[in-house]
Amino acid sequence: MEWCLLASFVKDFETEEKIDKISRVLNIDQKTIFVLSNLSKPNEQILTYNVLKENLDNITICEIINNTTMIHRNKKTNTLYSLNALNMLSNDDNSMDWEKYRNNIIVCYKGELQIFKTKLIKKGSFKYKAG
Repeated sequence: MEWCLLASFVKDFETEEKIDKISRVLNIDQKTIFVLSNLSKPNEQILTYNVLKENLDNITICEIINNTTMIHRNKKTNTLYSLNALNMLSNDDNSMDWEKYRNNIIVCYKGELQIFKTKLIKKGSFKYKAG
């Protein structure tokens, strides 16, 4: 089995609704979705979750939820990053000091490098259920 780590950037007021949608459409347990606060953008949260690659074969990630991207994780520093962003960053900083990016998410958005400080808010089941 091959897994993909995804990150969805959502407004804080829509977090629980998006968690419900992700769990229903991708058939994943809500307990496996991490909610991170984007400390650089207080009204935004980042949902991270693993999905079986085969569940993504016939759909585009953004069909599930807008502003979603595939990411990777440096476990030692808890840094989340997209490969495009890592390539952009390594062009600027050949010595990649992961400690410098501890608890950050590094992504490329509209061709620009974006680095956000994050903090884990919660992991696990949520009260929201779509009606």
